[in-house]
Amino acid sequence: MAAKWYDIRRLSAGALSLAGLVLLLLALVWPSSAERIFRSRLAVVSLGSFFILLNPALREGLMMGITEFMKATAEVAEEIRRAIDGDDDDGPRTT
Repeated sequence: MAAKWYDIRRLSAGALSLAGLVLLLLALVWPSSAERIFRSRLAVVSLGSFFILLNPALREGLMMGITEFMKATAEVAEEIRRAIDGDDDDGPRTT
């Protein structure tokens, strides 16, 4: 029975993600229709994003991507700091 509920949850998360993608596509391709239905294009984009973020696999991938981006940003910032300070990471300077 537990496997059945797992499949149902996975299917519903996929359906909500698909609905979110459709809403984002609606806001992008037919903005006048989206504004007429939902009164605001921002509401359509927010609702679509919310539906997409309900999917645990997409949310996990997004968090992993953000984490990797932050690591790469920190590495680049460190390289820039070293270039500005003239530090070549060979140890202390001798004069």
